[in-house]
Amino acid sequence: MDMNRLTQKSQEALAAAQAKATALGHTEVDGEHLLIALLEAPDGLVPRLIGQVGADTAALHAAVEADLA
Repeated sequence: MDMNRLTQKSQEALAAAQAKATALGHTEVDGEHLLIALLEAPDGLVPRLIGQVGADTAALHAAVEADLA
């Protein structure tokens, strides 16, 4: 993947996902790592969208964290 073709926000999200995977001792980055990174992004679009559809962002975050543990 050519990282230069991604937006700055996309690059930041992928870097955060990689950092999350590394912190958890995982050798590869999965969709769950990216979802956590997107949920934790300050002023991110994903938490707002999830909230707008009526889902509980904190519960989703906790469930994904538990899945990764």
